Amino acid sequence: MPKAIKVFAAVLAAVAIAVVAYALYDHYGAKPKPELTRAERCTEEKKINDEGGAPLSQDCLFWVLGDKELERKFKKEKKE
Repeated sequence: MPKAIKVFAAVLAAVAIAVVAYALYDHYGAKPKPELTRAERCTEEKKINDEGGAPLSQDCLFWVLGDKELERKFKKEKKE
């Protein structure tokens, strides 16, 4: 009987630790990031690009250049 009580206490302690860990994770961790606007996203991409990082995406390239006509033409060709 004493061994069964020890096993039960160990299982109960493990469950309690798991519940506390989940509560802390739920409260403090894994919050979704808010959706960035096109300007914010492209500004971040441009900073990375200026530092010699990855090239700009097609969408941000048009935004940086400010060429609306070229953007419309590209989107029209992409649909076809």
